[in-house]
Amino acid sequence: MDDLTFPPVATLIPHAGQYILLDALVACAEAGGDATATIPADSFLLEDGHASPIYGIELIAQTVAAVVGCQRRARGEEPRIGLLISIRLSRFYVAELPIGIPLRVRVANRWGSADLGQFSGDVLLGETVLVHAELGVYAGDLP
Repeated sequence: MDDLTFPPVATLIPHAGQYILLDALVACAEAGGDATATIPADSFLLEDGHASPIYGIELIAQTVAAVVGCQRRARGEEPRIGLLISIRLSRFYVAELPIGIPLRVRVANRWGSADLGQFSGDVLLGETVLVHAELGVYAGDLP
């Protein structure tokens, strides 16, 4: 998708309200994409006022979902429910993620088919990687 603006995240992923952790999708291509996220001080995912770097796994997973939803929309299809089925690798470079500061989440499609894929992703503050993960996802038919 070559537009400089993208649909609201709520129209691309099957989450609502406080469960949408992304601010916006800012890049979307077949190879991957980028989103922005700002962890609010009142997030239900905070523990004692701190954001565990594990929060970054969900930021990466939601970015994958938003990119795949955007790709489907570009083909005239509706976004589908997807499942995080594996975390092949995770690296946490900080003890906690910053609160109230915009972060960039970048994902790249490593391999996949229409239903199954693997993505690598990074949560960044500027150019500094805070969290890295490789996720396996499924977006095929559900029973």
